[in-house]
Amino acid sequence: MKFILGVISFFLCCSTINKEQHTVVKNGVCAIQEIPIAKQFTYAVSVSAFTSYELYINDIAAEKDYDPGSQAAIEMNPYLLGNGKHTIKLRLLPTQGRNLIDPDGYELSHFELVKVIKNPNGRGLKYDEEIMKLPLPPMPTPLPVIELEWEVEINDLPYELEGWKNSKVFKKEDSIAVKKQVVAYYEELRTILNEGNADKWMNLTKKRRKETIKFAYKSDVKIQEKFKKNSRKIQEKFENVLKVI
Repeated sequence: MKFILGVISFFLCCSTINKEQHTVVKNGVCAIQEIPIAKQFTYAVSVSAFTSYELYINDIAAEKDYDPGSQAAIEMNPYLLGNGKHTIKLRLLPTQGRNLIDPDGYELSHFELVKVIKNPNGRGLKYDEEIMKLPLPPMPTPLPVIELEWEVEINDLPYELEGWKNSKVFKKEDSIAVKKQVVAYYEELRTILNEGNADKWMNLTKKRRKETIKFAYKSDVKIQEKFKKNSRKIQEKFENVLKVI
């Protein structure tokens, strides 16, 4: 009877997967096959900043860097739930110890939206395709802050995530009660981590892990195997600490 139920649950698992994707089975695990490399597009904001800045993707803070001389590529995929219109917001700020943005640092800074395309014939990148520049307007006189925003449309992402689509906006008068619930939940998470309860943590983060696998184009089977391996190590270390205590 248990064997029959196991077989039924396995096929139910596979039947709920998107029809455009294929399934693979490894060690009895029903998993979504990886997206072809040719379609694994990663969008990013290429940054060359000589003043402090904050970068927001769809109103979510993707990077805050207050040290001048930053060269980076900030990935956007974690903040893109799927295809459609998205916003990029940039806040330029004075460097630490200053009240106004340095004109020279501002003039040297530049930002671009790029699409990273992987090499289908091997490891590494094929090239970065510049989608659009994120131009900085002239600053005739030093200012304490400059805020810029662009709307971009992306139509070739091979995934769709639920993410925060079903999140709720609470009224201001409910903020105290909501804050208590949030703090209590994070205290519970802290307890789980401190106790080294890997199985419970894995169960709580299952949905996040599933969606991270999609936008990061990772193998879910490999990640599960690695997580279980690390979980055993953490549990063993925790048990050894308890023996010493």
